Amino acid sequence: MDIIIRKETEKDYIETEAMTRRAFWNKYRPGCDEHLLVHKMRSHPDYLPEFSRVAEIDGQIAGTIMYFKAKIIAGDREITVPSFGPLCTDHKWKNHGIGSKLLEETLPLIKAAGYPGVIIFGEPEYYPKHGFVRAGSLGLTDMDGNAWDAFLAWESEPGSLRIPGGKFRESSVDDLPEEELNALEDLRQFEKIPPATRPCQWTYDNANEEKDGYSLMYAVQDPGSFDRMFGTCLEELSRYDASLKKRDPAAMIRELRDSPCKATYLIMKEQEAIGLLVTSVPEAEDKGDGCGCCLEQIWIRPENRGQGIAKDIFLRFLRQQTCATGFRVIPSDPAKEQWLGLLRREGYGFTAELTEDGLLFCKVVPQTVADRYKKYFTREYLMGPNSLRLLDQLAAKHPDTIRGTVLDLGCGEGLTTLYLARETKADRIYATDLWIPATDNLRRFREAGIDGKAVPIHANALDRTYADDFFDTVVCIDAYHYFGTAADVFGKQVLPLVRKGGHILLAFPGLYREPDAAGQALLEEWAGDESCMFRTTEWWKNLFEKEGGDKITVNVSEADDPGSFWQDWFDTGHEYALRDREFLDRGLWNVVNFILVGITREKA
Repeated sequence: MDIIIRKETEKDYIETEAMTRRAFWNKYRPGCDEHLLVHKMRSHPDYLPEFSRVAEIDGQIAGTIMYFKAKIIAGDREITVPSFGPLCTDHKWKNHGIGSKLLEETLPLIKAAGYPGVIIFGEPEYYPKHGFVRAGSLGLTDMDGNAWDAFLAWESEPGSLRIPGGKFRESSVDDLPEEELNALEDLRQFEKIPPATRPCQWTYDNANEEKDGYSLMYAVQDPGSFDRMFGTCLEELSRYDASLKKRDPAAMIRELRDSPCKATYLIMKEQEAIGLLVTSVPEAEDKGDGCGCCLEQIWIRPENRGQGIAKDIFLRFLRQQTCATGFRVIPSDPAKEQWLGLLRREGYGFTAELTEDGLLFCKVVPQTVADRYKKYFTREYLMGPNSLRLLDQLAAKHPDTIRGTVLDLGCGEGLTTLYLARETKADRIYATDLWIPATDNLRRFREAGIDGKAVPIHANALDRTYADDFFDTVVCIDAYHYFGTAADVFGKQVLPLVRKGGHILLAFPGLYREPDAAGQALLEEWAGDESCMFRTTEWWKNLFEKEGGDKITVNVSEADDPGSFWQDWFDTGHEYALRDREFLDRGLWNVVNFILVGITREKA
């Protein structure tokens, strides 16, 4: 398969618009208007045809990227900067690297033309792998002063778009009134595709992450494939459920297409439909079973089974749910135990009971973020009480503070770095530890697929390894107490690392209160010379406020459910874990707690 990247010609216009319409239809909302943007852009004064390109495969338009001029307003300066929209690929050509090829072709042209970079509103899960960062980390906002996750920037040179206080003004080409959209539909006479109800395609594109060689598309976008796939699916399922033989397939198809709360997707691989996904949401908030969403069907055609596709879609569907999720299983279906066994292995809580129609209804409780990482709660990764659970609780207490360039100070075996890379808005993480070799952590990062975001460093926390004002956020989990109690460490060595407006998040063991003589003796027997590192929340708050002064705001609190941090450590069976448990059971449960600290460096 040859992908040709070239400039668009006039004879491509209708085909490019139709392809764009198919790519965005029902993605973010019912219908779309991106094809109107393509149509208007060509005659707009801000259009940059010298950078815009289409991708062609076998004589057909398979993707496009179209650039136009926008501006950054910085005081009395106006800086012209290219933006693009849309960048898209036809559904049948997804997962062939077309978007990457369009970016690889055009971004160097932007740089060669002398522009400082590119600013867009785009998918924050996709563009960072192509060198984009959150524009807010460069000091930029939109015209209303906001810096959304989808507000992204690509710099031609390091620092070329670092314009603190700069505001991004979009081109007027983005004005897409409904009457113009309707006029274009009438003019082009595009194929009629029903607008979706809920949920939107974006939910499932995002969940699928487009990493496994297959993707999802609305069944209504290829009704012929859906009808054939549904017929084959119904024929197979009828072997296990005799009642399905009495149903009219055509009526069932109409029911799926017309339902206001069901969404049906084709599972695609190599431009071919290989299965079905049917989901539903209740028309009312409470439909009696306490489930916010139901998985009606995942079906993979026989010749494509054995590749883990159904399992991956099932788990990703569950991971994105915030409410209990329901699904039904035919009790006689041999796959029943596979699904229930998968839930058990992945650590999901669930109930299963027969319904009046003889089906087994399973209700799955959503996992916490930390629960997704249970496979890492082992001797290899845990070096003490569970640092990931500590970080998860700290991040929830101080939302939207971990972003941009991040220092993971005392990263240990990289478990906290994994969380920062996958669960936060960090663009680049400098994972620093004194005890663990950087080469070992690089291996782990590569295995986890985060080596593009995480940089392993072998260094002492108190060495001046990094420049002042370098980080947007400093994170230190279960390590700060080892070095942070000494005078001037915070004020002269840690605080200067963070840019003005940046954040410092710390979590470490401490004391509920100053212990009595027996408690102090037990603490010293357990921790030895390190017992002096255990302090109360009041002690820590006084230290930070004394050394940070009016440059910071400080929030210090005790963590909830400290037993959960310890239990994962105990479960590893490590000899140090067993010793810790012995001393906690002897009386330290009432002495030792965990302290959560959130510090913001003031801008003024």
